[in-house]
Amino acid sequence: MKKIILTITFLFITFIVFAQEFVITLKKDLILTDDYGVEYNYKKGNKFIYNVNKNGFGVSIDEPLKLKIYFNDSEDNRYDSQINDVYLEDYDFKISENVSKDYWIPSYYYDLLKSNTPLDDVLKYEKYWATKIIQSRYDEDVTWKDEFSILRYYFGDFYFVVFGRHVYNDVDFFAYLEEVSDNKIIYNVQRIYSHFSDYKEKTIYVQPEYISLFEKETPFKIFLTLDGDYMKMYIDEVSEENLFQTLIRTTPEACNQIEKWIKGESDDLSKVVMPKKLSVQNESSKATSSTNVSPNKTMHVTENLKLRSGEATTSDVVTVLQAGTRVKILEVGKAETIDGISSNWVKVEVQSGAKDRDGKTIIKGTVGWCFGGYLK
Repeated sequence: MKKIILTITFLFITFIVFAQEFVITLKKDLILTDDYGVEYNYKKGNKFIYNVNKNGFGVSIDEPLKLKIYFNDSEDNRYDSQINDVYLEDYDFKISENVSKDYWIPSYYYDLLKSNTPLDDVLKYEKYWATKIIQSRYDEDVTWKDEFSILRYYFGDFYFVVFGRHVYNDVDFFAYLEEVSDNKIIYNVQRIYSHFSDYKEKTIYVQPEYISLFEKETPFKIFLTLDGDYMKMYIDEVSEENLFQTLIRTTPEACNQIEKWIKGESDDLSKVVMPKKLSVQNESSKATSSTNVSPNKTMHVTENLKLRSGEATTSDVVTVLQAGTRVKILEVGKAETIDGISSNWVKVEVQSGAKDRDGKTIIKGTVGWCFGGYLK
């Protein structure tokens, strides 16, 4: 009996110790740099044992996103790498591109726009700015509007992050995927960190609304349900009482204009496209008439439109065409009803002067598929 008890105790301790360890593996040869500028050469396939109880984790706001980790609580062992250069071993689920490549922001920003409420009402949702005494790097007092940036969510295969531009205003979730489908994502959250330049679990700078998550015992689950441009975040289970946040899919340009509006600066809210719910679209029994698309016809895009590798919404996104972009139709594909519009998928060639949704030039002659219902 004594041996059995000792064996069970040993197994329990072993589980506790090793259950918190994960293997982060390099996808390619890399030169990683620590905070002192010292470079270390690593080969594709090199592995790092990451322990959520001993090590630290953060994702910087740089584009592309950078993974920041430190090992063994040592300031000399902190490394920087693009997040897409590594993967979490033994966890095969991948976040879908229609989630990972888009910006997601809390829905209350759109609620403020719809109601045209006073700009200071944003403080009702983000108490961080209402309570923080903000000082600039020159020790001059500044207002919250000088430092403010809207919160944005980014989702990855073993993390998701809430960002504001202010250096202290981020929440980093180290979490692996348990389920991914068209309308639901489940994360198993192993640890939450605040303030990426420290990589440590703490709540001193975090938005007050997120402190309850820091206080939860890990691991716990976060459920994301998707409905068109809407995403709901639930803690532990999908139920109204466990709803933590409603997010809306948007663009960098829309984020920029909303932020300017909140800060009282010059804005162009016509660039902010209102979100759509897929469930509402599906309930619509009356579709609008189809677009008159035909080969060799040159048309322009009526709103920001995804150019895809194939004639389906599940195909890879080549780029996002900015509204007004001219395209030449090369081929007419299958018919479909999307967003209540009946039309055909069309293979198109991008014409000169094209730009993507971020204002970057798209090379003339770029070819891909798009839905003809958004061509005119």
